[in-house]
Amino acid sequence: MLAFTQFGDIENQFALFQKEYSSEVLQKQLKPYQVESIAQGFEARQISERLSLLASQKSITESELELQKNDLSRYETLYKRGVIAEQEFEKQKLNYLQSQKNYKNLLSSISQLRSSLNELNRNSKTTKINATKDAINLERNVIQSFFQLKKAIKDWELNYVLRTAIRGRVSFMQLWAENQTVSAGDQVFSVVPIDNEVYIGKVKALAQNSGKLKAGQSVNIRLANFPDTEFGIIKGKVKNISATPDKEGNLLIDVDLPNGLDTSYDKKIVFQQEMIGSADIITEDLRLIERFFYQFKNIFSRKSKVEKKE
Repeated sequence: MLAFTQFGDIENQFALFQKEYSSEVLQKQLKPYQVESIAQGFEARQISERLSLLASQKSITESELELQKNDLSRYETLYKRGVIAEQEFEKQKLNYLQSQKNYKNLLSSISQLRSSLNELNRNSKTTKINATKDAINLERNVIQSFFQLKKAIKDWELNYVLRTAIRGRVSFMQLWAENQTVSAGDQVFSVVPIDNEVYIGKVKALAQNSGKLKAGQSVNIRLANFPDTEFGIIKGKVKNISATPDKEGNLLIDVDLPNGLDTSYDKKIVFQQEMIGSADIITEDLRLIERFFYQFKNIFSRKSKVEKKE
């Protein structure tokens, strides 16, 4: 097991989670409330058995007391007639009073046992309530400490882990040394995809030209760091045009790249994040000679209009 000192920034959250998790595990393994509940049940059965015995004893004692009372009445009659001495009568009376005392002690014992049984039943219910409350609290504490630990790990990853959303090959932007400090915002490396990724170009165009733009139109892309005279251009097709312009009055256009980053010069551009450049959208599919003629006709028409005005 790793020592706490090896966890760095997440040490406190890990220690808290370990404590709460261990408490819940011990609670489930040792089951203290279950042990207490079993002991209370055993004690309740013993008290009930004692109450049953005392109830039987009470019935016998009541019968004996009734007989002694009748016997005392006979002795009292004999004493009044002078048949027996006063001492003998008082002795019989003392025996009766002692039996009454024992009977009342028996009733007191029964009452105490009933009180003990009621108290035990209340404690048993309290034990069940406490067991449920502790189980809920322990589970809640484990869940809370778990999510706190997850957040601490996430924060640690955001601060110290360089992560990419795609599979690929790392290409460093400059030379780095081991244990060299990296500041926030530093561009450390780029990731070159190793899978056949589908590339999408994002183009901004003035909204005033939206009437000429259509899905399926050809797009010629020139990348800023790859001169078209040396690398050629990338061919694309307009896929989607946003319905409304942004705050700057530009439409956002999605451009499909059917040939990926292969250029018109049969060169493959290595992908980098946030590659920028310019795009020409071909709004009319005209041959080169027709373009020249079209421009010449426009110029000629403008000159004719000027001569007529003069």
